[in-house]
Amino acid sequence: AKLSMYQWEEGWKGYNLNIGKIDDRKERVYRGMPRWDGSKGRKVLVYGEQGIGDEISFASCIPDLIRDSKRVVIDCDKRLEDTFRRSFGVPTYGTRYKNEAQDWFQKEDFDCSVPVGQLAAFYRNSDESFPGTPYLTPDPEKAIQWKALLDSLGDRPKIGIAWTGGRPHTYRSRRSLGLETLLPLLKFDANWISLQYKDAGEIEPFCEKHGVKI
Repeated sequence: AKLSMYQWEEGWKGYNLNIGKIDDRKERVYRGMPRWDGSKGRKVLVYGEQGIGDEISFASCIPDLIRDSKRVVIDCDKRLEDTFRRSFGVPTYGTRYKNEAQDWFQKEDFDCSVPVGQLAAFYRNSDESFPGTPYLTPDPEKAIQWKALLDSLGDRPKIGIAWTGGRPHTYRSRRSLGLETLLPLLKFDANWISLQYKDAGEIEPFCEKHGVKI
């Protein structure tokens, strides 16, 4: 509630009270190292402890951490490994969902760790501290391929849509729409582009039934 009212400092304190206390925000302990306390000049391992969307959002604070640290290592969702390594230029490992011992963190050089969701408590405590600048670097070859494909669609507006989100235990039913609900929008003269990465099989029969194209 405090975050929704832009009361950043108090909001982040409350937001981080459940780290290590619920399954969705498990705290990982690496070689018995303590949690980072915000001190500059440290060797810090930052790891994801929530869903992939949260991990991407809070990664906007990683450039701040890199600026203030002697060394930064990232442990992230496997699906983000290449993107984070390319974007931040630091050692990055996509192993956060694996509970067994990992050779890399026995060998990597760091002296404390921090959940990525806690970084905002150090770096986003005022409206002005949100830089609003891009922080992820796309794969250059894929960027060229997608640009060529999207350019081939012509001059009509190109609008990406996704209509489901979350998992059953993260209130997926409250975070999703049916394509029927979007039908009035889909009839506008635009290029509608599916950004679904799962549950996309319903597109073809839906389009045939309603005479729309996605």
